Amino acid sequence: MDTPPRADVSEELWALVCSTYEENEKMTLDTIEGIIGDAEGVVRRRWDQQSEDEMEAKWQTSLRKKSSDVIGTRGNNDFHYRDLWRFCLRFLHQAPPIMLSPLNRLQFVPKRNLPITTSHLFTLGACLSLTQLIIHPIWEQNYRRFIDTLHYAATYRVGAFRNFDWTFFDEDACPALQILNHNLMEVEGPLPDTVHKLHVDARNVVVARGETPGVFSDLLCRIGELATVNESPSAGEQAQLENGIVPFNGSDLEVIKKAIDSLAATEPTIGYPVQAVYDAFKAAKNTADVLLKERLREFDAQTQGAVGQPGSSVSNPGRAARRPQNHQGSRYAPYSLIRRRQPSRSGPSDVDRSVVTDESVSAHDDFPPTGGDATPRSQGEHAELDSFARPQVRTPVEVMSSHESVMAEMKQLRQENAHLRQRVGQEIPALHREIKDMKTEQVRLIDDLKARLETRETEARQFSERLAELESERSEADSRLE
Repeated sequence: MDTPPRADVSEELWALVCSTYEENEKMTLDTIEGIIGDAEGVVRRRWDQQSEDEMEAKWQTSLRKKSSDVIGTRGNNDFHYRDLWRFCLRFLHQAPPIMLSPLNRLQFVPKRNLPITTSHLFTLGACLSLTQLIIHPIWEQNYRRFIDTLHYAATYRVGAFRNFDWTFFDEDACPALQILNHNLMEVEGPLPDTVHKLHVDARNVVVARGETPGVFSDLLCRIGELATVNESPSAGEQAQLENGIVPFNGSDLEVIKKAIDSLAATEPTIGYPVQAVYDAFKAAKNTADVLLKERLREFDAQTQGAVGQPGSSVSNPGRAARRPQNHQGSRYAPYSLIRRRQPSRSGPSDVDRSVVTDESVSAHDDFPPTGGDATPRSQGEHAELDSFARPQVRTPVEVMSSHESVMAEMKQLRQENAHLRQRVGQEIPALHREIKDMKTEQVRLIDDLKARLETRETEARQFSERLAELESERSEADSRLE
């Protein structure tokens, strides 16, 4: 469509949305499986068929499988989770259970003690907020930028001084974030202050030397101004922190939305409020839903092969977070791999307005089991539902395979990076001098050529004048002879 379908969608925003749809093809079975990993088991050295069978048996009895099994049984409550998958696959080329998992040192922990299902499939409100955020143009369809922002918001909210060996926006040449990342890499133990305080200090240094922080530094700073630090993390959050995982919830997502909205009017790179962008994407209705409706439960379960397979964490991402098409030629490598190498649409009418989206209500609780059995939960079921209050967090060995070797490698890479920065810092002034000398020499050569050209032009003019004089003298001589 050439014109916006709604009066509240500007032509500029509509053009942006349409071009984004055109640049990202609709998802097919092949592209989805390319993102979430092969459907068949992976057998390789130190990972034989027996290991595959053991992992499958563990999966069949896991709480995560029970959560996955409810997909497709929740009626309208499946809409938001399916929308999250739909937009995440098409525009970020990521699967939510992989992107928002311990592979990227993240775990969703609801604000209240809810059934374990909500920690795996998110609450309805969190699904909606995630969907609204991931399609905003500020990320330029680079999921790592969104992950960095979520890390910052969640880490600051829980008041964590723990060093997660995480740097922010490595690919963006923001002077403030470069200083922050350098300072984070220099710290071996706990952080001396919150990541937001360290960031503010870095911004002050940049401003003092006459430079300007980048847009993502502005966004993170605004998040820090809006966020409320929780001095007492919940038991679930504390368990995740102890295992090197950053817990996030709906509050972090809301703070990110508010920060984007507050900067949209003055920052051209941001441009639009979150809700306006989401409404425009939904109005386009250009992302097919059939494949996800039919096979989302299967896809969700399939992602756990990438997340749960030994060797697929930070030290060896394996199938996790892969891009479609040629995996080696993907635009964005798995985030965990980046961190290892660098130290450093359905419209509104489709949604049941009666669905409760607050995190205080479980998505699964809204619908009784098939057959109308709404009997109270058994003691065993209560034990399962309480498991997140007494978190059954995977051990460091399960979550972060070969964690110690990775940390040692990251330390070495930090040192190499520091030496590289020092060498580059020493070479840059010499390069600037060389460039200046070359420009000076270039100006001298141009001036010399201009002078020589003017001399030649003067000589040519004088020659022409002399030739004219000779011709005149010859004419006079011929006249006298006659």
